[in-house]
Amino acid sequence: MDPRRFVKRLPVADALLDRKAYLGARGDRRAALLNALLPPGSLAHSLTFAVAPSAAAALSWPARLPPLAALLAPGTPLTGAQVVVHTRPPAPDAYRELIQHSSPAHRWTYVAVSSADPAQTADWTTNVLAQHGFTATRLDDDEVLDVVAFLGGLDGAAASAKLIERGFEACTMGADLHACYTWSEAPMLELLSRFPAVPATVGVRLARAGGEFVAERVLRLSGPDAKALLSSETWLASGIRHAGRLQRLNGHHASAAAVTVPVCVPPSLPSRQSWTHVEPAHVAGQAAAWTGGAGVVLGWDVVRQAHAPLRLFHERPVVGVVTSARLAHLIAARSVSCGAAVTVQSAAPWHGPFGHAQPGPPAVALGSPRLPHLLVLDRPAEVPRLADLPGSHHAVLVVADLGPEHVPLLDDADFAVAGDLTAPQQALLRGVFGTWLDDLPPVPGQVTVIGHGVAARVGITLTGPEHHLLG
Repeated sequence: MDPRRFVKRLPVADALLDRKAYLGARGDRRAALLNALLPPGSLAHSLTFAVAPSAAAALSWPARLPPLAALLAPGTPLTGAQVVVHTRPPAPDAYRELIQHSSPAHRWTYVAVSSADPAQTADWTTNVLAQHGFTATRLDDDEVLDVVAFLGGLDGAAASAKLIERGFEACTMGADLHACYTWSEAPMLELLSRFPAVPATVGVRLARAGGEFVAERVLRLSGPDAKALLSSETWLASGIRHAGRLQRLNGHHASAAAVTVPVCVPPSLPSRQSWTHVEPAHVAGQAAAWTGGAGVVLGWDVVRQAHAPLRLFHERPVVGVVTSARLAHLIAARSVSCGAAVTVQSAAPWHGPFGHAQPGPPAVALGSPRLPHLLVLDRPAEVPRLADLPGSHHAVLVVADLGPEHVPLLDDADFAVAGDLTAPQQALLRGVFGTWLDDLPPVPGQVTVIGHGVAARVGITLTGPEHHLLG
């Protein structure tokens, strides 16, 4: 049967699917979306973890996760393992061209495992990831459903939107249009989750099959319309040439999307799914993912010869100190480019797409994964105490002329961005953060980004709009 003819009947099938998915979801659209993607009861046999590097620094260089084969080593209590990496790109063309698409604005990494013994499974998973330098925070069922809704675009969809609407060349899920792909070899997942203009989600599931593995590999691109997906597919075709052959899963986009949700249903054979592969252990051992490397790119790291992204927005509040209003203005502008809302507390409004608040106590506003928030305090009259801030995806940037009175603030801060400094100011930062780039003399156009245990000398280049904004 021609699948294009079959598609004509899909609206009825989708209505039935929605109705079936809602049975047992108790009115929860998040649970209904999960029911529409995966077999009933899948959540009961799966554990999901949010994963991040153990030494998470404000400077967000990439770090490699262990391959899933490490979780499925002999003696493991797991029956299957899965990694899901979701990235969101920055918005303006000028900023994307400046960073050469090297760093997404936001990245989330999840590991899901399945087992008949959840307690032993949790310990095994966290220990294996810890040995490779990562922390794994287990999510409860409600948090997993939040992740499913977020990755599926349901949190930005109208209440009346269908959960899934199938199509031959793409499917609609939540607020977005989605296209899914699989690949014949195992390229670096970093490449598959870095796109110029649309969110991307990579999902890989793995299960043992004797001396070999069964793998499911799906890349899902999400966009507001078919034109956005087409432009990213063109970019993908040119960038993936040396990383394995990609296959667009026409007619199967909604079914394949289940692999990009971090609830582990182990793949099995025999399977007629076109995204199911059998591969030897040494191939499965290469399928590692990257985490980190996302954030607001400040400039070019002259030592490491790579872009240096500031990871301002993640699962806990972040505090930074900047030594000039011009630098803070640039970080604020690039935060907007990365999809954040920015509020500036200053005597006069800043030029740019920022909210304004009068000086006073920090006007803390909580962010969310879809809309993070940055609060800039422009030379506050009193040094703020910013320990134990609530919420997530929220950052506070304090503009300060550094002096001894700022030591408590620096103790609470995750990083500082400094331009020209006096010798006492250098000694102050060295005393708080314990590291410095003494062997690199200051160069015009470069700043020092310093945090606990890490430092970088960063060269800054402005886009045309930023030149206009900053004067």
